[in-house]
Amino acid sequence: MKWHMSDEVRGEGAAADLPLEEAILVTEVCVNDESTLRSSTLLINTISGNSNIVGQIWRAVRWRVRRVWRAVRWRVRRVWRAVRWRVRRVWRGVHRVWRGARRRAHRVWGQIRLRKWRNLLAGPKSILAVLLGSRQKSGLSSLFLPQEMRRFFRRSQCKNLRSLDRLPVLAGTIDKQDQKNLNGSWSSQDLPPLNIVVRASGDNDLVMEKVGSVLPSFNFNIGNQTFWSAAFNPRRMNPGGWSQVGSNGVLRLSRLNPKWQKKSRYNRFLAKARNRVAVDLTGFQASTEDTARLIVDLSAVGAPIVCAELNLGVVQRIGKDLSELIPSRVGKLVDPLNREIYSSQLRRNAHRDHSIQANLGKIVRETGRASIMPTVSIVLATQRPQLVEFALAQIATQSYPHLEVVVGCHGFELEKSLVTSSHQSLGNLKILSCSREKNLGEVLAELVDHSDGDLISKWDDDDWYDIDHILDLVLAMRYSGAEIVGKAAEFIYSESLDLTMRRFSIGAENFSTTIAGGTILTSKEVITDVLGGWPSAPRRVDRLLIDGVLKAGGLCYRTHGFGYVLRRGVDPMAHTWDQGIGYFLAASVAQRAGLDLEFAGFRDVVRHEGQ
Repeated sequence: MKWHMSDEVRGEGAAADLPLEEAILVTEVCVNDESTLRSSTLLINTISGNSNIVGQIWRAVRWRVRRVWRAVRWRVRRVWRAVRWRVRRVWRGVHRVWRGARRRAHRVWGQIRLRKWRNLLAGPKSILAVLLGSRQKSGLSSLFLPQEMRRFFRRSQCKNLRSLDRLPVLAGTIDKQDQKNLNGSWSSQDLPPLNIVVRASGDNDLVMEKVGSVLPSFNFNIGNQTFWSAAFNPRRMNPGGWSQVGSNGVLRLSRLNPKWQKKSRYNRFLAKARNRVAVDLTGFQASTEDTARLIVDLSAVGAPIVCAELNLGVVQRIGKDLSELIPSRVGKLVDPLNREIYSSQLRRNAHRDHSIQANLGKIVRETGRASIMPTVSIVLATQRPQLVEFALAQIATQSYPHLEVVVGCHGFELEKSLVTSSHQSLGNLKILSCSREKNLGEVLAELVDHSDGDLISKWDDDDWYDIDHILDLVLAMRYSGAEIVGKAAEFIYSESLDLTMRRFSIGAENFSTTIAGGTILTSKEVITDVLGGWPSAPRRVDRLLIDGVLKAGGLCYRTHGFGYVLRRGVDPMAHTWDQGIGYFLAASVAQRAGLDLEFAGFRDVVRHEGQ
């Protein structure tokens, strides 16, 4: 194939004026001996035009691709820089924390090498307690409690208050090692200072013997008498944070675990056991002292106990009242209400008879000294003379032995026959006539001024109280260390509906301000020295008292709600606090027809019938 350029292309003739783009391409095709010129002309402008379109499309596509790529690349780089900056920041923080922890560990390790371990932990607070944030060694355990129970460890900020427990210092033939055992981690460590000194005479020398192979307890010998003592510390062994609903079935024990000699393991076992439906001790194999101590500790923390048969020696040590409570099988304990009532009875008996205060108080009584239990003054301010007899009859049945009753007749005078009969049944009774012009707070302040007790308990004239009401409050104040103790209004009786309701089925045995005003127990010193008297107001006097104590740095503790029923009468104006019956119905979780005191956990139901 040969290529020739025509005259028009060469620029000759008329065709020379044509532009180069319109030149004709002539192709000569030669076949054999006869040359035939066949010209195929294509317009160069057509080829050139197509090339320009393709180039423009390519440049447009390339520009858009580059634009998208640059945008994506910019965003990826921006995200990467942000992630890298945050990762570096977190890493530097972790590295800083690690260096600080390593530095503190080196410092602690240096202290451990410089001093012996027992001297390092000899203070009132251990290093572990500080690291774990334990604010007070009160409750079942100071370190190894479940999360919901660690709130129990709180410390009151009220200053210069006297101790509730005036415990004796026992002297005689007790040597220093015995005193160390008695005041060790299993008994009276962290108890308040002792104010009364009782010395055993030469004829009544006191000898203490430590017994028990795994769980320590003590035998006190006074002359020819011997007393077994569990001597548990209520600040450690108590129902604080108790769970109302048991889980994981029944825990069956057959023998003692030797690892319980370590306090932390034993505390973890108690925390696990009291959350079960019950602890079955049928067939339990251990010494008499260890079995008795285990039953007392389980009862003190509120763990329901079941045992088919108790050894006679165990019954003699734990007492008749506690042993008669323990059923032979689970039975009704599957019901959460029955389980909760039974648990409250167990811990009441354990703290009343087997705490270090109760054991030492028993020894003091045997040596002929006065009781060390605090005196409780019940203050009753009333404007309803028809209910005074009802209220005094309930006070007369209280099981707590050291009571004083101060009644304030707000605007009326009591009949002389009622005054005479009340003095005969109560003994330590004071009746004051208060002017109608005074408000409720001023009347209560006057009653407190005329009281002589160490503790003050407020009493409402129309509510129902069980025989162990005051005892429950005193024990709760002992193991909680709070300035105010009370029960919530869990059980309410409506006269208009003739219905007993329960609310607040959870939240008991914890620090809370949800307590009924008719159940308040506090010390006289808190009212007079901290608050300067009961707050003066016509209403909300209980809430003002609680708010004042909390503002001063004190604590308010809510124990179980059994043994107290709040009455809501037909007349709403008869109560200083009344939200309407609809308020209580909306919050109720269980109901019973009529006045059901057994439903409210009353131990003495017969005595209240017809009231």
